[in-house]
Amino acid sequence: MDTGPEPSNTSTASPQSSRRGPLRAIILASTGEDIGRCTHCDLCEKYLQPGMDLTIGELMQSATRDEGRALSSRTLWLADDLLGRALRCQAGLDIASIVLVLQREAIERGYEPPPENGR
Repeated sequence: MDTGPEPSNTSTASPQSSRRGPLRAIILASTGEDIGRCTHCDLCEKYLQPGMDLTIGELMQSATRDEGRALSSRTLWLADDLLGRALRCQAGLDIASIVLVLQREAIERGYEPPPENGR
């Protein structure tokens, strides 16, 4: 006897993303910063920390394209040094504000910070 399709358990297998909206829109609504204005000028690239898997520019590009790696990268959690600086890129973006929104969004979508970050 066929009882229909078996229930899927995909909601616990991967972080939720589609219901929250694109990262670019979330950042814009939260900060007023349009990460699409990033010109990939390499100014923020000198702020690399040991253990980062993406440069800050790659993090911005990934968020612009709504890629999950923007929320799952170690760089997102190792960018604390940037948060205490008044770093603004050549395009005028407030990098620290964007990183904070991405960190909150990562937690909201179920991504866990690496344990070595003490969060």
